[in-house]
Amino acid sequence: MANRTKPDSLPCFGVAFSMLIYTFFAMAVLKSSSVIYVGSMQMLDLTREQASWPATFAVMLSQLAGPAYGYLLKKTSERFCLVLGALLCSLPMMVAALWATEAVTLCALIGVIQGLGSACSEVIPFVILMRHFQKYRGTVISGMYIITAVSGFAMPVLYEYIRQTYNFRVCLFVMGAANLGMLLGCIIVDRVPAAPESNVASGAPGSGSHFSEISLSTDNYLVGSILLKSHQSHTGSFRDVESLRERRPLVNSRPKPAGAVLDASKKGRLSLGFIHITISRAATVFTLAAYLLVILDYATDRHLDSVQGVLILTVFTIGDLMSRVLSGSLIDLRLFAHSWLMSATFLVQGASYLLLIYVDIYGMMLIASFLVGLTGGCRNILATVMVTEECEESSLALNLGVMNFVTGITIGFQPYLIGYIRDTLGNYEPLFFGFVLVNFGLFATWFIHVFCDFRRRIQDRV
Repeated sequence: MANRTKPDSLPCFGVAFSMLIYTFFAMAVLKSSSVIYVGSMQMLDLTREQASWPATFAVMLSQLAGPAYGYLLKKTSERFCLVLGALLCSLPMMVAALWATEAVTLCALIGVIQGLGSACSEVIPFVILMRHFQKYRGTVISGMYIITAVSGFAMPVLYEYIRQTYNFRVCLFVMGAANLGMLLGCIIVDRVPAAPESNVASGAPGSGSHFSEISLSTDNYLVGSILLKSHQSHTGSFRDVESLRERRPLVNSRPKPAGAVLDASKKGRLSLGFIHITISRAATVFTLAAYLLVILDYATDRHLDSVQGVLILTVFTIGDLMSRVLSGSLIDLRLFAHSWLMSATFLVQGASYLLLIYVDIYGMMLIASFLVGLTGGCRNILATVMVTEECEESSLALNLGVMNFVTGITIGFQPYLIGYIRDTLGNYEPLFFGFVLVNFGLFATWFIHVFCDFRRRIQDRV
C-alpha cells in the first residue's frame, strides 16, 4: 500500500491526542476516590469500611482486568474496546446517582463495572500508541503519564466542589456525564494498520511479534503492566518505556542473530531481588491508595475546612506530577544508585507521614503531602525500571505482570484495615503510623542493600 500511514507521521499525533483525551477522563474517577469515599458515607450513612469498598474495587479491577481486554482485542477492534470502556466508566456512575440505595449496589456499579471500564484505559491506549509510534514513543508515553497526573490534579477539586455545593448524587451524575468525554477519544484510533497475521507468524520486519506477545497474551501477563503502574494503579516514565523499548522492541522487532545471549547478570523469575522490588511496590501503591482515599476525611478529623482538605489533596497530586516529569531523567542520569534512591524515598515518605500525624502547622502538612506524592510517584517508576534490570528478558513481561498482580491483590485488604482503624480505634493516626513503620522498615532493607553493594564494589576493586 503506497498510501499507508507510517509510524511517527503527522496523522499519528492525532491518534495520540485522542488517547490523551480518553485517558484524562478515564482517570478522573480513580483519582477522585476520596470524594467517592466521603460522599458514600454521607449519602448512604455507611461505615468507613463499607464506604471504602467501591473505590477499592475500582482500583483493584483497573489493575487486574487487563487480560480480559487482551482477549477481547483478539475478537474485536480497538475502537470497540475503547467505546466499551467508555460506556462502562460512565453509565454505572449515572445509574448509581439515580438509584443506588445500599452499599452492595454502589460496589457493583462504581467498584466492579466502572473498575472494569477503567482497566481499558490501562491497556488499549498503550497498545494503540505502540503501533503508531517508534521514534517518538517515549514522548507520547510521557504525555500519557502527565495527563494522568493532570486529571488527578483538576478533577477531584471539581468533583469535591460539586459535592459540597449540591450533593453526592449530583456529583456522581456529573462524574458519569464527564466520563462520556472518553468517547471523544474513540474517534481517531487507527491510522497505522495492524500487521497481518502471516507477517507476525513469520517474524518479518514490521510484524510486531513482541508487540503481539505482550499486548495480546491473556494467560500469563497483565497486559498493561508492561507500560503502566498502579493502584492502581497505575508506573513508568517515558525514559523508562524508551529504555524498555530498546531492550524488548514492541514494533519492527527482528530475530536476534545466532549466538546472541541474554545478559548473564540478570536473575530468574523469582529472585530475591525481584521479590524485594515487588514487596516495595505493593507497599507503595497500597499506602498511596489508602492515603488518597482517606485524606479528605482525615482533614475533617483534624478540623480543617473543605478548602484546606482539598488543597492537601491538590499538593499531593502536584508532587505526583513532578515525580512523573523528573524521575525518569533522574533515574537515567544514574547520579545515584537505584537502590539508594529507593531507600531515600522510603525514608522521606516515612518522615512525611510523621509530620502529618504530629504537626498541626497547616503549611507543614502541605509540604508533607507534597513529599508523599513526590516520593511515591518516583518509587513507582523506579520499581518498573529495577525489574527490567533485575530479570531476564525472556521473563520480563511475566515478572511485571506478577508485580502488578501482587499489587492489585494487596489493595483488597484496604477496606478492612481502614474500617477497623477508623471505625474501631476512632482516628486515622494508627493507619498513618503503620505507614511510617512500613516505610522505615523498607528503608532499612534497602539501606542494607546499598551497604552490601558498596562492600561488593570495594572487594571487586581489591
